[in-house]
Amino acid sequence: MAGLALTEVAHRLNVRKLYKAVLRLHRGLPTELKILGDKYVREEFRRHKTADRNSDYVRGFMIEWTDYAITLAKQLSTRAMTAQSRQSQSVEDEHGIEEESSEQANGQPALIRVGRDLGEEKLSVFSQEQLLQLYALKQETEKPPPLPASSTAAR
Repeated sequence: MAGLALTEVAHRLNVRKLYKAVLRLHRGLPTELKILGDKYVREEFRRHKTADRNSDYVRGFMIEWTDYAITLAKQLSTRAMTAQSRQSQSVEDEHGIEEESSEQANGQPALIRVGRDLGEEKLSVFSQEQLLQLYALKQETEKPPPLPASSTAAR
């Protein structure tokens, strides 16, 4: 009985560590993505809080979120190293033109691609509810960013 309680405590600690790690990683994302990601993570972890820790579903949940955290950590660290190297040396293309790396020509920050595409193999095992949730998330990411407070006040 004591071993079971200890295992349950260890599982809860692992879930909490993963949850905190993902939220920490989101600090490296652009503000809009951080807000969206944090909201989604909170909802997902809350939704699975009462699930049986021994089920295949929970094991899959932990594996996928761990994989997400590892992938995001790699992408963010690669991005940080790339940004650091761009600051220390100017990058020129084959025509000798300096590359605009941190901003687009219009002065807006360059778009950052994080994550990875879901393959057909993974999508084929999604439930109807998961597909709807994924579609809603996709729609949320495609919304235009809100206008800054200063530009809305001028109207």
